[in-house]
Amino acid sequence: MKKIFLFVFVTLVLFLALNINAQKFVANPDLVKLTHEVEDEIPAPHPYKAIYKKGKKELVFIASVHGYNKKTFKFITEEFLDSKNFPDILLIEGISKEEGLNPGRAFSSVMRDERSYSYTLAFQKGVPFLGAEPSNEEFITSYGEGIYTVEDLQGIGFLDRLFRQKMSFDMATKNLENSRFYIEEISGKMFTYDEFKSWYYKTNEKEFDMENVEKKESFPFRKGEKEYKSALMRSETGRIRNQYIAKIIAENLNKYNKVLVVYGGHHHVELKYALLDLMGEPEITENPSDDTPIYRMGKILIFSEKNATSTNGKVLQDKERDIDIHLIKERNKYILSIYKYGRIFNQDFFIEQKKFKTLKKANKYLSNFE
Repeated sequence: MKKIFLFVFVTLVLFLALNINAQKFVANPDLVKLTHEVEDEIPAPHPYKAIYKKGKKELVFIASVHGYNKKTFKFITEEFLDSKNFPDILLIEGISKEEGLNPGRAFSSVMRDERSYSYTLAFQKGVPFLGAEPSNEEFITSYGEGIYTVEDLQGIGFLDRLFRQKMSFDMATKNLENSRFYIEEISGKMFTYDEFKSWYYKTNEKEFDMENVEKKESFPFRKGEKEYKSALMRSETGRIRNQYIAKIIAENLNKYNKVLVVYGGHHHVELKYALLDLMGEPEITENPSDDTPIYRMGKILIFSEKNATSTNGKVLQDKERDIDIHLIKERNKYILSIYKYGRIFNQDFFIEQKKFKTLKKANKYLSNFE
């Protein structure tokens, strides 16, 4: 009798274990929340790391602080220290899934943030990375389910950009009028400043004045604030993005055992219940180890012949010297271009360009660059 019981018990345990590992992960979009619905449920100050485990599956979500944040960078480094425990794939913010694995565009833009740090490390360690954003077409199809229009999508994007300009440079309205300052082209139509002013008046029921733009007009709506329609629209864009992110996370949990996600911290709390439904309760880590290194990004990719000729390897970054390095092989020469990162419009400023006959000489020059 005991043997029969033991056999039944072992069979049941094996069945449950196999069922957990073979189960199909499907995200529930209805569990994704708006910012104001969960803003009081943040498990820890950003940045933090949420670790989910279910059977053989592991999901690591780094709820980051955007930009150069030491804690965020150390959390990312921790995931690439032990080659036996590297993630199988990295999911990143700001790039659409349709661009595929290891999209070259990621390396063609100049950034100083956690996203560039994470995919640079992933690329160097041989870990594939994938954008988790919807395409413009997918976004437009989902946006507001007919409540809002493409013009609304352009308007809130434009408002967000103008507000960030105001925060950084306190630009006057006149300067904005004289600049060709467009949001990304959507549906083949560019959105001009005059069109934006008309949209703004219709949406928020007041004339646009750059000097009096409030943060709450261009950020997701929060409890206790005036209900600007533009803020409600912005909340809806966030929900659509997060619903798509949840879908991509689920898809990759079906393909890989360990998935690393690096996204802004507010995304994690808005995804809280969808991820809980997928993976159960996470373990929250508030601080990385003090001795975790932060790698100099300009030194990671530059010593490889393969990377000198690869589309993915042509833009390298060095935060300590605040420069960007473009190394491209053309025929029998290596062209090394060095740019200074500038604050105005987040543009590069060209410093110099050198040509070298060998990769060794290019690397030697770079190592001595001041």
